[in-house]
Amino acid sequence: MLPFLKHSGRSPFLQHIITLVTGAAVAQIVPLLASPLITRLYTPQAVGVQAVYVSWLSSLAVLATARYEMAIVLPAEETKASNLMGLSLLCSFAPALLVGVVLALDGHAQLADYLGTPELEDWLLLMPLSLLLAGLMQALDQLEQSSPALSGQCQRPHAAVVQHGLSTQVVGGLLGGGAGGLILGQFA
Repeated sequence: MLPFLKHSGRSPFLQHIITLVTGAAVAQIVPLLASPLITRLYTPQAVGVQAVYVSWLSSLAVLATARYEMAIVLPAEETKASNLMGLSLLCSFAPALLVGVVLALDGHAQLADYLGTPELEDWLLLMPLSLLLAGLMQALDQLEQSSPALSGQCQRPHAAVVQHGLSTQVVGGLLGGGAGGLILGQFA
């Protein structure tokens, strides 16, 4: 925890709010400060390819858990919340498997051509795993909100997640990774 948050006179509730707000603010500021560097490392075409990938991932991620993760915060009993967590994870496998089968049967080449982004063809094969991880993150975020024990001890450091993704993108750009560097940074 940040040193200025360890004031003994503050309530734990206030400390949690300050931690969440600080993490969210840093998670928003870091990409903003890194964007001039990213735009110098990548071409507009590479950024466009990544935008197509992310838009497809975002659209499919809504289906990933069949929105059962939204119900995780409702039960008062942790066993019911953990059962809903398990159901959410199980539901995440179905769309990821379906997308994986479609893309593996040469659908990735056809989809990339249809979208007008042939550079995306090989990266579409990463979509099933990205979709599965998106469902996992959605379910874990809701589980953190439902469990007092988890919310106090296991908060996912959003700023660190963003920084790891950005550092992957910067390294990919320095190595000339093209759209792949951006997509791998998103994946990270």
